Amino acid sequence: MNTPTRSLLVATAILSTFAFADSATPEFAYQTETNPIVFRPLEQVIQNNIIKKRDRLGTLCYYDTARRDEKDYYGPIGGLTYKVTKQGIYTYPDIGDYFGSRNGGNPCEMNHAKRYTETEFEAITVFDGWDGLVGCALTGCRYNDLNGYYIDDYYDYDRRKYRAVANQFNPLSQVAIQKTQGLGKTEGIDHPNRSEYLWFSYPKAVHQRIDFTGVWLETRYNDSQQARYHCLLITASQRLIASSSSAQCPMQAKHYSPESNHSYGDMWWLDSGSRSASLAQLNALVKWYPAPKQAEFTLWEYLPVEQNWQQATLYRFKQRIAHDDPTTATTTEISELKKVAPLNEVSHVAR
Repeated sequence: MNTPTRSLLVATAILSTFAFADSATPEFAYQTETNPIVFRPLEQVIQNNIIKKRDRLGTLCYYDTARRDEKDYYGPIGGLTYKVTKQGIYTYPDIGDYFGSRNGGNPCEMNHAKRYTETEFEAITVFDGWDGLVGCALTGCRYNDLNGYYIDDYYDYDRRKYRAVANQFNPLSQVAIQKTQGLGKTEGIDHPNRSEYLWFSYPKAVHQRIDFTGVWLETRYNDSQQARYHCLLITASQRLIASSSSAQCPMQAKHYSPESNHSYGDMWWLDSGSRSASLAQLNALVKWYPAPKQAEFTLWEYLPVEQNWQQATLYRFKQRIAHDDPTTATTTEISELKKVAPLNEVSHVAR
């Protein structure tokens, strides 16, 4: 069985990424002193969303919208579902966490042949010494168990693992975020060791997909930091847009017009007919095509910090990746998207 917890990114980069989540829960500063139990995963079904950010060469991993209709194509997104009991761990059918293959498969893509197809069980003694949710499940997870960073250096069978690890747990959303980043070549490692992964773990009982129907305000920033506003109305069948000179969006459908230039084609979850998205979809790099043979890249980020996962800010980073250097992305535009009204508050709209 593959490990559902033994993965977690560079300390400074990750902690800065998590900073805005901490600001919404100032009680964290107090909790670091008392170190209370903040989560009890025992006997709960836990879901993991896994996003592979880079392969071991440092190449950026992305979801390619041109391949959306391919059978069993998941891009860099995996999933695990498991439950810790006093006797052991049950792993349930899911797409798994195995990327690439030893036979030359794309190391950024889920290997569908390695998915979990039946329920498996392993005794709890197999997981002695583990960290993360599994390591603290029997006694309850304290603040320090699920927050902070460290260097992970150990051998997995005959392969050395040497990476930076950062964790954060939000007790309101009940989402544990785990990131890992390889720390480069060293003794026992004969490759660049630049893999990066991002994990979201949470009880299945609190899982929420993010509903995109309604009105969204997008604030775009360019190099001059000058804000430009755009409004997006998403219905069951359409994406409609309206420009705005202020941070106010119209609440009447007549002020919106159909998206004509495919400017939101990076919202790839909408093109599959769905009007909601998972945390994994909202935290992946996507390659998309506003016009035939014209590829662009967008990195999405969305971290729920409240019990209601719908209330977070969605960040949209438009990026440029050079053909001769797939390890480096340059951000060309940053946007914030906030949902300002559900669909039932918009007048004269076809639902």
